[in-house]
Amino acid sequence: MTQNEFIEAIGQAAQTDMKRTGILASLTVAQACLESNWGNSGLAIKGKNLFGVKGKGPAGSITMPTYEWERGQKIKINAAFRKYNTWAESIADRSALFLRLPRYKNLIGEKDYKRACQKVQQDGYATDPQYATKLISMIEKYKLYRFDQASASGGTTSSTTLRLNSRSDAVKSLQEKLNKLGFSVGAADGIFGRKTEEALRAFQKANNPPLAIDGICGPATKALLEKNVTVSKPGTAVGTMTDSKEPTCRIVVNGAKLDAPGIIRDNLSYLPVRAMGNAVGVAVGFCNGKATLGKGTLETTIVIGETGYAQSREIAEVLGYILEWKQATREVIFTKGKRY
Repeated sequence: MTQNEFIEAIGQAAQTDMKRTGILASLTVAQACLESNWGNSGLAIKGKNLFGVKGKGPAGSITMPTYEWERGQKIKINAAFRKYNTWAESIADRSALFLRLPRYKNLIGEKDYKRACQKVQQDGYATDPQYATKLISMIEKYKLYRFDQASASGGTTSSTTLRLNSRSDAVKSLQEKLNKLGFSVGAADGIFGRKTEEALRAFQKANNPPLAIDGICGPATKALLEKNVTVSKPGTAVGTMTDSKEPTCRIVVNGAKLDAPGIIRDNLSYLPVRAMGNAVGVAVGFCNGKATLGKGTLETTIVIGETGYAQSREIAEVLGYILEWKQATREVIFTKGKRY
């Protein structure tokens, strides 16, 4: 993930948080970038903790090395940090801290990002004497103050942002993309209702990080949707073979049949990785020619057209599902349970 992608992902969530708490979005984004190394720190990856908040979080705690300033000297210590389930949860908890502790009350409603940065340091959030200067520099370098602006209708300044009750052709396009990826919204009618919001949240959950799970289609979510819709011809479902003559098989996950078929090669079944990830709600990625499913790497990855496939047995092992093959109906059946 690039720095700009991280900024857009966090910016979208920070704007939502600003509306709820009154804490400037630019401050939230700058702190997240600075303290998490653009989402790449061990704490951000292992603990989903963007702000270095110490203590016990919703998912427990994680001990990590860190640096503190003591009597003018920078020292290295081990500390217990809060652990979260998602980045969005980290943002919400950090803002809850500001709302809960009296010393941070001066941040609520502050409209000037420079004063906000100075106040958060004065309030004792960080021990680095250059903390406020670093935040201000980051806000100005990357123009993070743009996230502090909101339209008269309550939305963000970005014309690409879609949310509950939006109505447009862009919403219809979003619904079509979600349907193609297996996150069903029903009929693509151009109206952003609750079903569309739920489907979008499911997509964001399967891709968190980098996406915040807020049910809003901002630049980061839109970019990832564009990247993930890998159909070769209009009207075909994700994983549908448009350039292969190999025999196919149906896929059933926890009793639900997927629209995307698998293929049979050398008497082995290969299944579309992204469709499987969507079905069970885990993130999918590709690294060095191999697909990743959740935290596991699929060694048997093959790519046909723009769709990645892996052997069904290996997918079952990575997900911890029981695998069954029904020859009569040519179905690969996955049931949640102990490893196959």
